[in-house]
Amino acid sequence: MGVSKFVVYKLLLLELHLQLLVCQSATGSEHLENCSTNWGIQANHDKCHQQDAAEIFDTVNAKTPVTDAQVKPAQKTDYRSTNAQTNSSIDEVDENEFHFLITGGYRPVVNEIVKFVVSVRSSRPRKFFGDNHFCGGSIISKQTVLSAAHCFMTKKNKVIRPSQVRIFAGSSRRLVKSAHTQELLVDKLKPHPKFSFKRLTNDIAIVLLKTKVKIDGITADVIPIANKEPTIGAKCTVIGWGTVIQFGPTPDEVLNADVYIQPNAICKRDPLFTKGMVCAADTSDYEVDSCQGDSGGPLICDGVITGIVSFGIGCGERGSFGVYADVYYYRNWINNNRATQLKLNGLPAVALAIAIARRILYF
Repeated sequence: MGVSKFVVYKLLLLELHLQLLVCQSATGSEHLENCSTNWGIQANHDKCHQQDAAEIFDTVNAKTPVTDAQVKPAQKTDYRSTNAQTNSSIDEVDENEFHFLITGGYRPVVNEIVKFVVSVRSSRPRKFFGDNHFCGGSIISKQTVLSAAHCFMTKKNKVIRPSQVRIFAGSSRRLVKSAHTQELLVDKLKPHPKFSFKRLTNDIAIVLLKTKVKIDGITADVIPIANKEPTIGAKCTVIGWGTVIQFGPTPDEVLNADVYIQPNAICKRDPLFTKGMVCAADTSDYEVDSCQGDSGGPLICDGVITGIVSFGIGCGERGSFGVYADVYYYRNWINNNRATQLKLNGLPAVALAIAIARRILYF
């Protein structure tokens, strides 16, 4: 998310100081170097909005080039996930993959939407709690998280194992484990079957949890999915733990950024933009944007999840915009694949209905 350069500089100094303090208190001063180097600041990392996740999962870069003439080599399409750099046992590790964050962001006094958001992480930290974050997600039912497909796919188009992923809910803090922090195991990962790394189409995924999120309406809650097409010009909020500037550090506490739904005529300036996508930007301040580490997180409009952070050109580049999977477009696929209360102990709804009918007849 983008702000003025002076404010960004001050924020970076503050974030650096806070992260060093957190790392020092959590793991000892000998780990201070790892706290900073784990940010993975590399010139060839501006391709996706996933937070260093590909270093773990061999995912690919996905920020889209506008045209070869318009975009420098270092400005290729970026997924907005981040390589977590944490689990050497995971297959096909590639440290030059995902980046996503929120640049130009802010923190409201009371954050009313953080309760809907989760941190998607690898199965265990590298050095300290929270350093394995690589994507975001949204709670759409007690056992279902909505995220981006590219967060869970390898370059060979294989789905990573559920055991390689953890979902953290209930806290706005990435590096601090509180009494409200919930760590949840994953039962199934369901990327859209037609997801394409080449075209970045169908970049949406369902994460089914082994246990239910403890919903209290304050620290964790379910967000409705969009029931209508995105409204052009609508003010929306993207939220996540993505980097605060391109290639910069990732924050401990979640950031919000306000952007506006753009017309398709604008979005189609990006040759990868197509049906099933929506784009958003703040045309008065292009520095406000999602970025590395924000992949999979929500674009929230009028209290519903309207988009899923997918890709963009750099972070906060002038004249650019963030591209999101259009939740309304995929609503039927989402509803057909999400966990529902029509299943009990693994029984499908039909079997459950028969069991209930037999029980009624018995009595």
